[in-house]
Amino acid sequence: MRVYLRSGNVFHSKEKVVYRHTLEVPPGFIEDLELYLKEGSQWREKTGNHIEVRSGMINFSTVGRAASTNLRDAYYRWDKRSEERQDIIDYITTLYPQFEASIGGIISVDIYPRGKNKAQVVDKVHELHGTDVPIIFVGDRNVPGGNDWPLAQRLDTLKDCRWLQVGSYNETWTLIEYSELFT
Repeated sequence: MRVYLRSGNVFHSKEKVVYRHTLEVPPGFIEDLELYLKEGSQWREKTGNHIEVRSGMINFSTVGRAASTNLRDAYYRWDKRSEERQDIIDYITTLYPQFEASIGGIISVDIYPRGKNKAQVVDKVHELHGTDVPIIFVGDRNVPGGNDWPLAQRLDTLKDCRWLQVGSYNETWTLIEYSELFT
């Protein structure tokens, strides 16, 4: 089994890490995220754990990763109206053009070096297995601006490859459990 994590910046095969990209965080970057959190965000209830530096990327959430399910849902509804996460993307990519950012899940923004989005997984699969291997991808943000969109777009250009939109990991599990992915 092969698993790609952190927008494709970490790759596991047979329960071993094959590669893990590191991220060079520019001076002032974290401080600029903290400044947005303090001065730029209009969201009032912040719960903590706002900035996670992960392998090859940063995940940023103004509501905070510690938010309850109800608070996450409230933020998601508010963000649909306010478009705060799109504002965060514009803020980051204007200050740091070497980065790209996308909306992830319901509360956060994923930030990574330009070109190190989920579409990089296709290159790794082709490198390991050739260009004629079918790829099936399941994601919850296969929409313009979503963190799954670059991979979905790339798969649209390839023969025998496809992607599916889901609303939750439970839907993904159901697709696997009932072999719906492979028919």
